[in-house]
Amino acid sequence: MKSLSKLIGTRGELLAEENLLGQGYRVGTFSGDCDDGDKFIMVPGKKECRVVQVKTQADTSDGHVRLFCGTYREDENKRMTKVLYSPEDVDFIAAVALDRKRVAYIPLVLALSWSPRGSLTLRLDLPRNGQKRGIHWFHEYEILERWA
Repeated sequence: MKSLSKLIGTRGELLAEENLLGQGYRVGTFSGDCDDGDKFIMVPGKKECRVVQVKTQADTSDGHVRLFCGTYREDENKRMTKVLYSPEDVDFIAAVALDRKRVAYIPLVLALSWSPRGSLTLRLDLPRNGQKRGIHWFHEYEILERWA
């Protein structure tokens, strides 16, 4: 039986795939549970592909999506440690707001420049305190074409 987090992740991957197909990309899926990419897309007009890692948040009622640009791997002492994705392995992070059925695509290099530790937040709604500066808006990254 799959865990709830795996089921949420699978739903996020399917939503991202549907979204990419709707934007006109050819989409493929890596087989198995792959740490360095869930989907790959063919870039229109070019003979190259891009790797997309999907990160899903089921509940965005607080107005934002928080994600980590990495995974957890077991080290030599059998402890789980955080490992950032490498730009050589992953081109884009697909941030999925599952309850709103929305997807944003952030180039990994850009995400890591915002936060070298790999944790970042994309705002969906205006913050309650009225802050407008220094915010990474979800809607600015919903169309992949400008990045791919």
